[in-house]
Amino acid sequence: MPCVLWENTFSSGLICLNLLNEKMVIGLLSETNPFHDRKIWSGTIYNIREGLEHAGHRVVWISTSKYSLFCRLFGFVLRAFFRKKLVLPSNTSFVCWLKAKSIDKRMIEKSDLLFFPGDIHIANFFKTSKPVLYYGDANFCDLVDYYWFNLPKWNIKEGNKCEIKGIKRSDIVMKSSDWARRGAITHYGASKERTYVLEFGANIDDEDISVAQPYSSGTLRILFSGVDWERKGGDIAVEAVRMLNERGIMCSLTIVGPCCLPREITSLPFVDFVGYLNKNTEKDYQLYLNIWQSTHLFLLPTKAECAGIVFCEASGFGVPVVTYDTGGVGNYVVDGVNGYKLPLLSDAIAFADRIQSMIINKEFPILGKGGRQLYQTKLNWKTWGERFNKIIESSNLFPCNE
Repeated sequence: MPCVLWENTFSSGLICLNLLNEKMVIGLLSETNPFHDRKIWSGTIYNIREGLEHAGHRVVWISTSKYSLFCRLFGFVLRAFFRKKLVLPSNTSFVCWLKAKSIDKRMIEKSDLLFFPGDIHIANFFKTSKPVLYYGDANFCDLVDYYWFNLPKWNIKEGNKCEIKGIKRSDIVMKSSDWARRGAITHYGASKERTYVLEFGANIDDEDISVAQPYSSGTLRILFSGVDWERKGGDIAVEAVRMLNERGIMCSLTIVGPCCLPREITSLPFVDFVGYLNKNTEKDYQLYLNIWQSTHLFLLPTKAECAGIVFCEASGFGVPVVTYDTGGVGNYVVDGVNGYKLPLLSDAIAFADRIQSMIINKEFPILGKGGRQLYQTKLNWKTWGERFNKIIESSNLFPCNE
């Protein structure tokens, strides 16, 4: 296996593009098909592709999945050997090399720009004169003991090595939050001038969003949406809604995401357990839309969150948010604008108190409008595409020789 880590060979005078008049051909490197799969990475790769197309560019999929079977076998062997440890095969040089070997070099040559939504480590293992753009929601070191626990030291070392070389390999680094941008600059030496913040949009088509009616009286319909029940703070959400009902505030809690939950939760009189919804199917997608349209409040006490596409969705529907202040959440939930962020040590009582205060102060219409404004100006993929173009233009990646 070759271990050469190629330096960036991009020459800034090679290409001249006027982005206002010409389309770029953007090679989107991904293991999954960005034209069809709305499920992977919360639909982000699918929507990135749409955002780039809305911005006037032509996107070609450069698959990195040719040796995915070997990657899975390698992961199986690692997990069998380190049975008491969490292992991340994708953050190893061997898997990155395999994925790099998957790439069709002809597709690289057809592209004006190589776009890596994550997996920047692959770029360390092939040579190209094309400019490289890395877009991610976090940095490896930020996720250790935050998302990932009990990683072996060698895996941490490998992950950090791949990340720092990948960032140095990139001509542009884009992050989905200020938290992630700071991490890239502070921990991996990313250039401040070439590292940008570009928030995600909602994983729902804009034409499918209709604004929900703000809460005024009656039963407060609260939504929890998250697959990882423990990390997303499902137990805290249930307890907070229980407390509100005990205080005489009628509330219901709709739970979307987990495949199954204990009967002691699903049998609670105020809980409506929907379970996992696959947005790739029309039936589940329509049900998801209907749930949002009848929701008054989105409650997500998530203990670790890089960004949160679901916050964009909440703002799109004009649904206020109550969550924790963690990770990159601050770019998506602004206190007093579209909801509130509570300190990480806050318990269910604090969440119940905050929601009760919002009811007493009749904040729901104001926060709903604030969410809509955030969605229309920042948290949608059309705006994402426009901001993407501005970043490319300001970065001087494609200067015209006078």
